[in-house]
Amino acid sequence: MDRSQPPRVAAGARAIAADAADAQAPNGLQVDVVEIHKAPVVHVTVMLRAGAVRDPDDLPGLATFTANMLDEGAGKRSALDIADESEFLGGYLRTSAGAEMAQVDLHVPKRVINDGLDLMADVLLRPTFPKRRDRAPARSAQDAARAAA
Repeated sequence: MDRSQPPRVAAGARAIAADAADAQAPNGLQVDVVEIHKAPVVHVTVMLRAGAVRDPDDLPGLATFTANMLDEGAGKRSALDIADESEFLGGYLRTSAGAEMAQVDLHVPKRVINDGLDLMADVLLRPTFPKRRDRAPARSAQDAARAAA
């Protein structure tokens, strides 16, 4: 396989992108909506300008740590409650952070979107950042590398 040249595109091939609608909420929140009606599911992503590039010099990893802690407890829900509820709804709720953004993703069937958004709102607006966790802590990449050595 020759990777020095891009692959050839078949004649007549074209990419189809869904149309996006955007708006700004009164509080300044940018809202982008892409509707694809092929399946009765809703996927919501909230992206925050809170990635690793915004970590203080003396606290590297703060954005990732904070994003990973969002679903460890929120409002009156424990980490297990959050996991159980998203599973019961037939979807998932995930938190993550990258270089420039932190995000929370919700993916649920359309029929339970209100319950899913309630769960997502709790995680975004009322994280408890519990000192004691009700599940075993995830191993960091550094811990895994040390264990493998």
